[in-house]
Amino acid sequence: MRFKIGLPDNIFTNMLASSFPREFYSFYYLSNSEILKSLINEQIDLAIIPSLEIQNENKIYVSRKLGIAFDGPLSDDYIYYVKDTLNVLKIAGSVSLNEILLSKIIFKENYDTEPIQEVLPSVPSSFSENFLVSGNENFTLGIYQKGDSFAEHVSDFIDAPYLKYIVVSLHKENIEMLHQNTFNPEVEIEVTFPSILKSLGYNEKIIDFVKQNFDGIYFEQTENEINGFEEMRKLPFYYGYFEEVKDIIYV
Repeated sequence: MRFKIGLPDNIFTNMLASSFPREFYSFYYLSNSEILKSLINEQIDLAIIPSLEIQNENKIYVSRKLGIAFDGPLSDDYIYYVKDTLNVLKIAGSVSLNEILLSKIIFKENYDTEPIQEVLPSVPSSFSENFLVSGNENFTLGIYQKGDSFAEHVSDFIDAPYLKYIVVSLHKENIEMLHQNTFNPEVEIEVTFPSILKSLGYNEKIIDFVKQNFDGIYFEQTENEINGFEEMRKLPFYYGYFEEVKDIIYV
């Protein structure tokens, strides 16, 4: 029997999933909200999910070894500044609580403003307001080099790599098995990702951009990433967006 893993369909989650042995795992591409719902309902066994999506859940098991963290220009979230005023921020793409909550906090701290947010169902062809675009649209629309890496903003703020995606399950045994069958994912991904991205339809320009900035992405987590995540997930509580910090258990 294969274990079912739910994940968003983007460059980086596909890169991480490529290091998991296919003989043990089947992949299901879902929206961020669908992934968590499917996990809670036990329709899938594991999930790769934006890290703050678990804020409302109790006693989720989280891998302390596998995930996706960023601290440089490479990201799946980019801010596109169109206006000098920062009182409005439109958000589109594969939107999660990460973008909604952290953009409020980052803008408040960096620019002394809390922007009015509007989440749109799709990314427009042109921007008339400041935009935060999350997910593959940054690359499929060819706009990523015009944007400012949101991950870099978050990383600078927490003074640690931004752990954007975590691997979670309701059962620690599922994560333990994944750990036992996944070896040196960062080394493997660095070798194989160009062919993987090419097979998924990404052009050479995007592949070269990932190559040039590969040292700013981390698939194997250390205490640095975990400690940064622990500080980051307290921020929505400190700023009054959540009433408590839920318990999670690292495996």
